[in-house]
Amino acid sequence: MATMSASIPRTRAVLGAVFAVGAMLALAGCFNQGTQATDCPTGVTCAPGWECAAAQAACILDGCGNGRVQYERGEVCDDGNILDGDGCSADCLSNESCGNGYTDVSEDCDEGDDDLVCDGDCTVPVYGDGVADNTAACDRDCSFPRCGDGVFNEFHLVQPDDGGAAYLEACDDGNDENRDDCLDVCLAARCGDGFVHSLGAGGETCDVDVDGDGVADNVAACDSDCTAPACGDGVHNAAAGEACDDGNEDDGDACVSGCAAARCGDGFVFEGEELCDDGNASNGDACPTGSGGSCEPARCGDGFIQAGVEQCDVGNGAVDTCAGGSECQPPNLPGACSCQFT
Repeated sequence: MATMSASIPRTRAVLGAVFAVGAMLALAGCFNQGTQATDCPTGVTCAPGWECAAAQAACILDGCGNGRVQYERGEVCDDGNILDGDGCSADCLSNESCGNGYTDVSEDCDEGDDDLVCDGDCTVPVYGDGVADNTAACDRDCSFPRCGDGVFNEFHLVQPDDGGAAYLEACDDGNDENRDDCLDVCLAARCGDGFVHSLGAGGETCDVDVDGDGVADNVAACDSDCTAPACGDGVHNAAAGEACDDGNEDDGDACVSGCAAARCGDGFVFEGEELCDDGNASNGDACPTGSGGSCEPARCGDGFIQAGVEQCDVGNGAVDTCAGGSECQPPNLPGACSCQFT
């Protein structure tokens, strides 16, 4: 990720309102991501390849600041700007809360689960600093550890109500809401836990674990990445009626539009496999694409009678045995092809 200044941690590259249009256009050749400058509603003009921030007079390059959380890029928030200190970091990678494992501009440290190197208030531990630390038997607020008390204690061993194996707290937000980042059993929300993680850093629209193995499954209404099925999302979901899904818009490969497997006669030339494909299901024209068609240009000897060109074709491919390809001319006997010239 590019930065405007190495001295400001995580400050993202941005062309702000103070940049002149000419200076931004001079950058266009460096990024090669478009050919037109963009005028933003906030009054700034962004160079080709850059886009407008959703809630700030600024230009952004990698999507952070567009107001849409891009989970595939590791974003956990996006408030439409690229500023620190407002609940979402300038690089969209932190919700700016002490204990999330991400050192924000207002913190000395944030190890998330390591009191040995960072105190619970995200300052560097100093003996005698008066800041209590978590232990297996005591929370940093000097109370006994309990899942759901709102104090994340990485040393607290949680005993499940169902008698399952004990585990260490992964989080503790003190509520019973299972749609946010922390489940009510003090485990971090994840795709496959059976809860629709739609709050906080979530983005799930569904969450289905059919066999109970803790891994989300493809079903008709939900992809295995906990999003609604959509052709082109790169998740092959046969239960949703997809034959394939390669996540691209290239109709020249093994998976074409509509998430259907490429085949001779679909109207798309499968690169490396087909030489033609007119998609009309006819074997009597210049490109045989009907039943048994080859998706290769029609020729004498391919077994298909090309209308207006051939009068017969026995399909033996041996056109060189007759002068001038004459075996695709009518013979003396009906129902066959033969050499008319020698």
